[in-house]
Order: sequence, then structure tokens, then C-alpha cells
Amino acid sequence: MSTGKNKLITFGCSFTYGHGFPDCDEVCMSADPNTPASKHAWPNYVASDLGMDLLNLSSPGCGCYEVGRRFMRNVHRISKDDIVVIQWPFIERWPIVFGSGYEDVCKLAPGLETLTYDDITIIDVEKYFIDYTTDYHNLEIFMHTSTMVDQVCKNKGISVIHSMFDSDHRRMLKQALKSEDYEWYDVKIERLAFNYLESKPKRKLIKFPHRKFQLLSDGHYGKDYHELWAESIKRKIVRRDLLNT
Repeated sequence: MSTGKNKLITFGCSFTYGHGFPDCDEVCMSADPNTPASKHAWPNYVASDLGMDLLNLSSPGCGCYEVGRRFMRNVHRISKDDIVVIQWPFIERWPIVFGSGYEDVCKLAPGLETLTYDDITIIDVEKYFIDYTTDYHNLEIFMHTSTMVDQVCKNKGISVIHSMFDSDHRRMLKQALKSEDYEWYDVKIERLAFNYLESKPKRKLIKFPHRKFQLLSDGHYGKDYHELWAESIKRKIVRRDLLNT
């Protein structure tokens, strides 16, 4: 399919990056920290099927704040003829920024103890700050960051699709929006295929009999998950008529 759009630009964490595939595993990334995103990740399926160029600006371990930071540092590369898709990471993740470069960040991802910045380890910093962060603290960081990104896109006429990776976070957001304190939040969060897989895991093979939904060796989602996510994204793009706007 050939469209009038120039590029598909994606932001997200390790899933959007394709971490765990052979061309983007721990060995490959440790040998070259500038390893590009995997060609097996879902953005490649979407871009290929829609006949678009791809710019994948995701990063393993990325949190919501870092997604917003990456967006603002690259917004000059995005035009109204592009489509932006953001797979917002787990809201518990947050960074400490040491400098202006992409790598000048200490990524705090609960459960991960392997990422370090100089002599500061994730687990030490996480323990130090754990009492100063709450679910709603992290939710508001997501809400503020996604609002900023969404408003910039609207001002520039850029088509954007937002999705939250975790269904629990979607439920938190839905609950928060019942409060008048959050009347200001109006970002449209798309419902994606993973919500079905998480809520009805025993029925997934009935609805998708041709898929095995296997995980990669490091626990990341495999090729079938990426293809399913890509199908869901393409469906949203077509239904919202973003290819012709």
C-alpha cells in the first residue's frame, strides 16, 4: 500500500525496540550500544505494509518521561505528513537525567538491576527514592507528559496514536478520570490487542488459532505478539483515516 504519508515514527520501550530478537539481543547491544532497533519489531510490519519509511526512536528500559524527552528532542524531524505512534511504557519507570545526551540517563525500571550509570546502581537509587513515589505520582507524570506530546502534535497538525502498554495502568487512568481534579486530561488512549490477551488468556487461541504467542528467550514478547500488535495499530490508522488526513 502506498500512501501520501512520509514516515512512521514510533516511540516506546524494549517491546517497540524489539529487544530480545537475534539482531537486538543483550550480546549484540553490549558489543555496540548504538545497535538500531530490531527489524522484527512491530513498527517494521506497520511501515512495510503501509509503504512508509520508518524512524523507530524507542529505547529499552524507557519510561514515560524519557519518551516525552525523546519526542521533544526529535519533534523538529516530524512533519504533518508523518504518523506518530507512541506505546507508552510501564508508568513505574522514571529516569534521573545527568546530562543532555541520550545516554546521560539512569533508568529506574522496577525489577531491573542490570542497568547502571557510572557507580550508581539501579537498585540503590530505587531503594532510596521508593518512599517518595506512588502509583498516582507516576500516573500524573504519564498524564502530564502525554498531554504535552499530544498538544504539540495537535499544534503542528501531526497525526498521533497513543496506547498504554499495561491494562492495569489503563484501569488506573480510567478511575482517575472520574475525579474532577483530572478534567483537564483529554488525550485519547487507544485500546489495543494486548488488552484482550491479558483479560482472556484462555480464549486467545480460539480467536487467534494461527498464533502460538511464544516468548523470546529473555522473556520479551515474540514474533507473533509483534505481528498482532502491528495488525492492531494498522487497524487504528485505517479506521481513523490517518492516511488521508
